[in-house]
Amino acid sequence: MKRLILAFALLSVLSCSSKNSRNSSDGIAKSSEQIEVKTDRFTGITTITLKPQKLISTQDLDISVALKTSVGGESQSHLIDFDFKGNVDKKYDVSASDLYFLVDGERLKIARQSLSEYLDVSAMIAPPPPPSASPPSSSPQPAASKENSVELRPISCGWKLSREKLSQIAEGTEVEMKLGSIEMKLDPKLLATLRDYLQIVSDH
Repeated sequence: MKRLILAFALLSVLSCSSKNSRNSSDGIAKSSEQIEVKTDRFTGITTITLKPQKLISTQDLDISVALKTSVGGESQSHLIDFDFKGNVDKKYDVSASDLYFLVDGERLKIARQSLSEYLDVSAMIAPPPPPSASPPSSSPQPAASKENSVELRPISCGWKLSREKLSQIAEGTEVEMKLGSIEMKLDPKLLATLRDYLQIVSDH
């Protein structure tokens, strides 16, 4: 009877261990699907890209972040492009020159690089598209509600981060970010993906 109980307990432990291992592997596989690795066979430079990851999506904010860095070849870059793209309400200001983080309560500031170092350095806010011409209608049109009207404008801005600073962000448990006048909290799943990205970068 004791042998039967011990055998049952051992099988339970092995089953839980196998399940946890499988869940961990599934998580790594999902992150890997978001990370693209390409090597130029002529230069030997490997470019590692994290596909756009959604940061926030609301009625007046829709922002994603993508990462890219190159390793190998003649020059070894230790900087990672940290690029934002999306659409924001005109009431938000994203033209600030610095990017701020709170990593488990610790302040972290990322200053912009000069234009000569990074072409996509300034926040570029495109003007709203002109209203499309429509034929006059005889039926009265409802007046637009000021409360519900949201005028979104596309944004594109970027910074360069050192691997050390990105690692500091990725290793955080609670991470908040301030982009201009926009504040948001980073999802733990995104932080895990950033850790996977850094691991792949270090492997190359």
